[in-house]
Amino acid sequence: MSNNCLSKNCDCEKVEPSLENCSKLYELNDLKIRPAMRKISVSEWCNINEAIRQAFYAVWCVFNNLISFICYILRVVKCLEKKVDNLCKITKCQNSQLAEILSLLKSTPVQECDTDCDKC
Repeated sequence: MSNNCLSKNCDCEKVEPSLENCSKLYELNDLKIRPAMRKISVSEWCNINEAIRQAFYAVWCVFNNLISFICYILRVVKCLEKKVDNLCKITKCQNSQLAEILSLLKSTPVQECDTDCDKC
């Protein structure tokens, strides 16, 4: 995309997806898109094309980072789904084992203890 931006304002900060960097996305939005929109509104006809080009580049830059964040979130959600599925399998297995133990305990008669508790 940098080939489409012909001015010197073609930097696009890469914001690493993390909870701590959400504020950086807001900053990027404020520092990239707002000034570009203002530049369009005050531009003369002779330089409006470059102002629009820079504004679209700024929007692309913010969207690029947003897409990166969304993909990161989807990867984390997918990982959590796998972990939850695994926990469900373990729980089902444990429930089955507990049911079998309870069944065995119910079928075994309770025997009186022969020892006197005072001797312990």
